[in-house]
Amino acid sequence: FGFTLKRPAYRETTATAVLAVGLWLTLAGLAARTDPDITRVDLACMLAVIWMVLMGRHIGVDPGHSWRALSFHVASCAAAVGALRLLLA
Repeated sequence: FGFTLKRPAYRETTATAVLAVGLWLTLAGLAARTDPDITRVDLACMLAVIWMVLMGRHIGVDPGHSWRALSFHVASCAAAVGALRLLLA
């Protein structure tokens, strides 16, 4: 994709996980209120996408920087959602 990845520090990973779960809880509560038919698989996919987008910045991929970084994020999120759908279905 034309960019180098870096290994995030433990504190960055932990902070990103805490932020992702907090954001996910807020969005999951909102989604449960607006769509009563939301499933566990949908919620798990939502958490995976939130975490991957937040973590991308720490591994050296800024989605707002270039179309390559944005396409990397879209592809990685699609792969995560596809894997979760296969595992949890």
